[in-house]
Amino acid sequence: MTTAEMTPVNSTSIKGVHHDESTNTLLVQFVSGGVYRYDNVDKAEYEALIAAPSVGKQFHIFKGKHEGTKL
Repeated sequence: MTTAEMTPVNSTSIKGVHHDESTNTLLVQFVSGGVYRYDNVDKAEYEALIAAPSVGKQFHIFKGKHEGTKL
C-alpha cells in the first residue's frame, strides 16, 4: 500500500485514509506526513469517518476506541 492509494479527505489535519476490508485495517496519513495504522476497524467505522461533516472531530471519537501504530 502506498500513500498514493489514500482516499483524500477534507480536513486540516488529515490528508487521506485507506481501509482494507480484508484485514479491517485503517491507515491514516496526516498533513504533517505521519502515517498510522489502526487495527480492528470495520467498514462502518471507516464510512462514518469519511462521511462526517468534520473528519477531525470524528477521528477524535474514533481514536478513543482504537490504538494507532506509527509506520
